[in-house]
Amino acid sequence: MFCHKCGTENDNSSVYCSKCGKKLKKQDSKNKNKILVLFKKVISKLDKVVESLLKDKKKLCISLGVMIAIIILNICICVHINNKDINAFKKAFNAEKYEDAKQVYSNVINNNDKNKQDKFDKKIGKYLTNKISHLQNDFINDKNRSDCNKELDVLDQMYYYKFNFEQINKSKEKIKKYSDSRKAFKNGIKLEKNKNYFYALEQFNNVIKDDTNYSEAQNHMKDILLKAKEDMLKKSEEYLLSKVNKCKDKVSEDVTYMPKPYGELIDIGEGSVIFYPYLRGEVGIDVLKLIAGFNRSEWVFTKNIKCNADGEIFDLKFDYFDRKSNVGFGTGIYEWIEIPVLEDTILSDYNTNLNMIDNLKKLGKAKKALIRFEGDTQFLDYELTSNQKNTLLEVIELHEICKG
Repeated sequence: MFCHKCGTENDNSSVYCSKCGKKLKKQDSKNKNKILVLFKKVISKLDKVVESLLKDKKKLCISLGVMIAIIILNICICVHINNKDINAFKKAFNAEKYEDAKQVYSNVINNNDKNKQDKFDKKIGKYLTNKISHLQNDFINDKNRSDCNKELDVLDQMYYYKFNFEQINKSKEKIKKYSDSRKAFKNGIKLEKNKNYFYALEQFNNVIKDDTNYSEAQNHMKDILLKAKEDMLKKSEEYLLSKVNKCKDKVSEDVTYMPKPYGELIDIGEGSVIFYPYLRGEVGIDVLKLIAGFNRSEWVFTKNIKCNADGEIFDLKFDYFDRKSNVGFGTGIYEWIEIPVLEDTILSDYNTNLNMIDNLKKLGKAKKALIRFEGDTQFLDYELTSNQKNTLLEVIELHEICKG
């Protein structure tokens, strides 16, 4: 009789197990007892094996290690088999072997079921998305790069696959924008060195705000505007100085700049009218004056000069006692006046000719500029010639440029 607890065989006449002391039960059948005995023996042996392994930790670790290694190896083999195609595709595409990449793609798509095709397309999409991101960021972050042909070629190759074309187009557009911006910056630098300021400004203005060169381009634009202004003023000054005669008094050493063809001495031709400004003093610290006069057979005793610039009427006033006159021998009467052209802010309470510079400019720019020398009972009307109008504008511009 077998003990149902520990499986020990006892005499059929025994009431208690000789080993564990458990009260023995009578068995209903021999087969049942045999199965139970075998089961107990297996359990007992397994317990012994486990107990042996637990006692020998080294064997246990080795056994577990071998089991884990086998599991990992099987997983790796499965992953490798599943990723074989995508890895081959990546390797070919990264090496710029685009025809090989297309061949790998075609083999998977043409020789597999739809489920595998869709999975492969998803992997391709994920790879290409990352590729686009890296291409774009690498180009943008390298501010010295302006040629984007390599990046555009890679992006063009992506159109072959079932991928988001809009994403490709946006990336191409962004890369081109940065490329054009950097080319404009480089061209601006070259043009500035060659003093082609206008075209340099145009190029620097095309540098986009997100470009790392933007702030530097803005600084170049500011410098160019200053240089261009200085260059323009210098050329204008040189041109305008060529239009005047510099006269220096031998005794007082006073300097005057008289518009050509006039000299230091006032010269009124017979039957003519003079009307021109001149500069007294060195250019930049000069005083602007206007000379107006005429020669005719009768006296006017001029007290005021009335002007009409294309219908706009104004007066050039002066002190009557500043008026000069002379009688020529057989040439009639000469009358003239020198009127200081005061700035509007200088002695404005006493300046009777406020806005005089603006009014003289109006005469110079007018299609029809009329002046009238007015006396109490007499007057003389005259229309300024084109040369006289140009002289007005040139001398005033020289005065303003040099004043800064």
